[in-house]
Amino acid sequence: MISPINPNTQKAVEAYLLSPGQAIGLIGQKWLNKSQLAIFIAERLLNIKAGSLEAYPYYISITNEDLSSIGIDEIRAINEFLILKVPNDKAINRLVIINRAERLTLEAQNALLKSLEEPPLKTVFILTSESTNSLLPTIISRLNLINVHKPLPSDLIKYYQELGYQKADINQALLIADGLPGLMDQLIINQDNPITEALTIARSLLSSTTFERLSSINDLSKDKRQLKSVLFVIKQMARIGVKSDDQASANRWRRILAATLESEQKLSSNVQLKLLLTDYVLNLV
Repeated sequence: MISPINPNTQKAVEAYLLSPGQAIGLIGQKWLNKSQLAIFIAERLLNIKAGSLEAYPYYISITNEDLSSIGIDEIRAINEFLILKVPNDKAINRLVIINRAERLTLEAQNALLKSLEEPPLKTVFILTSESTNSLLPTIISRLNLINVHKPLPSDLIKYYQELGYQKADINQALLIADGLPGLMDQLIINQDNPITEALTIARSLLSSTTFERLSSINDLSKDKRQLKSVLFVIKQMARIGVKSDDQASANRWRRILAATLESEQKLSSNVQLKLLLTDYVLNLV
């Protein structure tokens, strides 16, 4: 079952499906399940049963979750795929999905552009990206752009209830995830994952004494990726906390939010992690 789609995004998708172009860009922030939406669109375009795309012989998907970029080799694989002959029995019979297109290198984008400018007949490209900022203007000009927005909270609650989860757990995840369905999946469904572990660490940090927080710095500094997740979770919790009716609590959360945003910014540079964490945990009071 596909997770809920924002009504405005749904309208844009349905309008595209009525008159599909040969390349579409799904643009929206992380955790909006854009890859899931890409599969939904692909199955509609190919007129195949939901959940059967992976078995469809004339489909290729490119993504790279482990590395920071998608390079020329992946685009060469697509170009080789496009050479293959396909049956001529459908209006659209071949599908290419590129997830996290913002990670395409400049060389890869230039190689992809050739295929977007002269795509094979009955072939559709679907690109997902967090933004268009890192994409070449010539790439963007070839795409039918659809902005992917957050689903309605009521739709998310109904969706997870139909999956059998308790409303209290759903509401908690909804607040922490700020309505991002991919993140809610991590918190509710796939609980053995880095985000759930980060939530446990975040709660421990926020409830510990200053001495206990300082004692945890050594372990926290060993995994920069996990630290990013911990800061993200605390940031989400702080954004909820600043809305508290208790002024003292709201003020504390404002300090925590400011410290977390500053630490996230520093973390993107070549900063000494133990020094960053020492400054940070002293602000969690």
